[in-house]
Amino acid sequence: MKFKFITTLGIVVFVSTSLLLTTGCGGDKTEENASSLADSTSSAVLKVNNKIFSIPSPLQTALLIKNCAVKYKKDLLSNPDKADHYVSNFSKAINLGVFGTDLGYVTIYDQKQDAFGYMKAAKSLTEGLGISDVFNSALIERLNKNFNDKDSLLSLISDAYGSTNAYLNKNEQNDISGLVLVGGWIESLYLTTEIYAVGQNEDLKRRIAEQKTSLDRIVSLLKPYSDKPEYANLTAGLDSLSGVFQNVSFTNTFVQASTDSKKKLTVVNCKTEINITDEQIKEISNNIKEIRKKIIE
Repeated sequence: MKFKFITTLGIVVFVSTSLLLTTGCGGDKTEENASSLADSTSSAVLKVNNKIFSIPSPLQTALLIKNCAVKYKKDLLSNPDKADHYVSNFSKAINLGVFGTDLGYVTIYDQKQDAFGYMKAAKSLTEGLGISDVFNSALIERLNKNFNDKDSLLSLISDAYGSTNAYLNKNEQNDISGLVLVGGWIESLYLTTEIYAVGQNEDLKRRIAEQKTSLDRIVSLLKPYSDKPEYANLTAGLDSLSGVFQNVSFTNTFVQASTDSKKKLTVVNCKTEINITDEQIKEISNNIKEIRKKIIE
């Protein structure tokens, strides 16, 4: 059975804004709450070989899942106790991204004890990558002090991963930085497909379909490193996943623009039709599960 979704996206002309969650599940999330999480859920941006890659923050997906009234599912997450088992920089970096998504997920669900475990795991991996100054004792202390302030906690987590990315880029470790980003994206898509299988929420379905564009960027991001042995399984898996996404389609239709004369703001409205089937989502789920399994083993 094929499902079609119509979403309306506002393209703001001459005004720079950050795109946050564009869909909801009928919850009671207020504009004020959305604004307070803006910095924590902005897209991840990475520059590699003079090319800019922008991929949605994993926190966007975690917020969407929580807003859909889906119960906390710890059994879906990667085990933080395995952090010391990752030996190569490849495995450390990509699992740092995985743990980052899981950390955001448990934090949004107010699972403080689990959050501490992922903080410890992230600290261990950053130390292994030679960037221990990011998840240092001072940061851990700040995180502990802000456990009761979700917004501040999410902001600190976002800043920590942002600092990791900045450090790696500054030291020309773009491949490692890219792996952190890719690991977070893989875990986000995995969680979304797993939770969709339980509740089959239409907003989660739309989010899965939207990852077609993100996957194209990820494949381009990893292309310069495809000759490295450790990347072989990852790139092969993502190529296979890309093949499944090829049949997911989008149709954009522009409608009449709206103008706010007081704010001197013009918004061009666009309706996006997304076509995806449950069969395609099942294939995507099977593929991403296999990719993730090879990463976290």
